[in-house]
Amino acid sequence: MNASVVGNDTSAPTSSLGGMFWASMFILAEATIALIVNLYLLFATRWLRKPVTVTLLLCVSLTASDALCALCYMSSMIIDVLLPQAYDRQTFVSNCWSLLLEACKLAAFLASVLHLLALALNHYIGIVHPLRRQIVTRGSVRAAIVVAYALPLVAFLLVFSAVPDLGFRAPRAWAFFRIDGCESNAMNQMLAYRLFVVAPFITFVVIVTYLYAGILIHLRQTRQETLIIRSVSTRSESNDRRSDRKLLFTLILLAGSAVVGWLPTMVNFIIICRKCVLPLSGTVAIIIGFATQALNILKLIIDAFIYASRLVEIRYALWAMHADFRKCITGYQLATDGVPREFHRYFNETKDTRMSPFERSIANASRKSVSISAHESQKNRSHSKLDQSPSTAL
Repeated sequence: MNASVVGNDTSAPTSSLGGMFWASMFILAEATIALIVNLYLLFATRWLRKPVTVTLLLCVSLTASDALCALCYMSSMIIDVLLPQAYDRQTFVSNCWSLLLEACKLAAFLASVLHLLALALNHYIGIVHPLRRQIVTRGSVRAAIVVAYALPLVAFLLVFSAVPDLGFRAPRAWAFFRIDGCESNAMNQMLAYRLFVVAPFITFVVIVTYLYAGILIHLRQTRQETLIIRSVSTRSESNDRRSDRKLLFTLILLAGSAVVGWLPTMVNFIIICRKCVLPLSGTVAIIIGFATQALNILKLIIDAFIYASRLVEIRYALWAMHADFRKCITGYQLATDGVPREFHRYFNETKDTRMSPFERSIANASRKSVSISAHESQKNRSHSKLDQSPSTAL
């Protein structure tokens, strides 16, 4: 978030420029890894079976916002830090471009915040108020995704354009193609502007904490009822409860990674600047800035691994993509008996009229496996009842 601050901080001593270069290279490499990993997951979503649930739709869009955030970090490091150092110039392009890039980066950050908030709200409605679940439709989720991307970008562009002598209206205003355009960086050092940036994150933490606390309290209150009716509940109901618990844990992991990844950046952004609580500058501010950015980008990578390890839909998409790649390269098609059992239920609970012959064979194999398992379970229960019944000889 504060890459532009680091890039435009001219108070750093000359002896620290070498360290700044290598720190920038590390941030650039980390952001590149985050971009590749998230784009890899986005490409794998082509193998998702339809229809895609609203939760999965939000997760896919969140992956896209993470990829966009990583791309903005890469561009910011190259334009604001690496190119000026490589050419021994204070700025390489007009500061108007740096402001536009900063607006896009902050918009991608807030888009991720809004996506996580939407996921928490959707899960809260589904568990605490299941009768109102129908209000969360695919159309409303798509509209929310558009708002999550468009609203922050419009808001920051307006902020950068509204204040006289600041942002895009700084001396040599709107001069995107002059090296000295929008030359003032005073807005980035204003505490009011930084509070405006941090406020959505604080609101996010408060609301998400309330929602997940409500979910956990509700689950605890209904635990006894679940234990009472467990003996008469069906297998599908038990599987649904298990899926809800796994999804809850997955979303808590995502929210937790957001807090751990963003909180240091927020604290650094709000208290360390020339007009903030700690008016640090020079080497100390640069080190803290790079450290918080590295943690922020690490969050983008961790999120991708959470999706790949916790969501069965993403695991299947990755597995199917790898199987297709293997077939394209070697011409070998995986046998249906080589399909992991974890995907059998996924096939049975989803429908896709566009299934390939290979997917259809997998679906048939999974149905056969489930049928055999159900028959064996029924047989075991019958034997158990015979063993527990009194002898007819008595």
